[in-house]
Amino acid sequence: MIEERSNVLFIDKFRTLDLNQDQTNDNVFRIHGVGEASKADLVLDIYRPFLNLTTNSVFKFVLMEIDENDNEVEEDKQKDKLFKRYNYVMTGKVFKKEKKNLNDVDFVSIYASFGGLMIRLQADSDLVNHFSIDQEVYLLIKLKSN
Repeated sequence: MIEERSNVLFIDKFRTLDLNQDQTNDNVFRIHGVGEASKADLVLDIYRPFLNLTTNSVFKFVLMEIDENDNEVEEDKQKDKLFKRYNYVMTGKVFKKEKKNLNDVDFVSIYASFGGLMIRLQADSDLVNHFSIDQEVYLLIKLKSN
């Protein structure tokens, strides 16, 4: 199964803490959430007609590396099966990586753009330090029942 392979860069269940509408587009919302296991801090822009998150929504969040060499038909079929299990799938690119130390804990913030929709994922450096600038990624979200 493609999701179980080593191209999964980050996975956790998040809870939406707050939700704010973009002032320039009625359909774009910025959510702020926290990871259940990782305690990661997530800021995520979503196109709400495709993913209707609200405050306290719980969702599975996955970032997977796009393998430039996976053009084979069998790979594409596996990806299609995987993507159908999620409510929201986008492709994007990491454009910024910041390292900082807060209270003697090293954190890394990863910034990625998905066609103008942005994310910022901040977590313990052990969890996200392997991301690199210009790395292409899939973002997959699956809504969970509260």
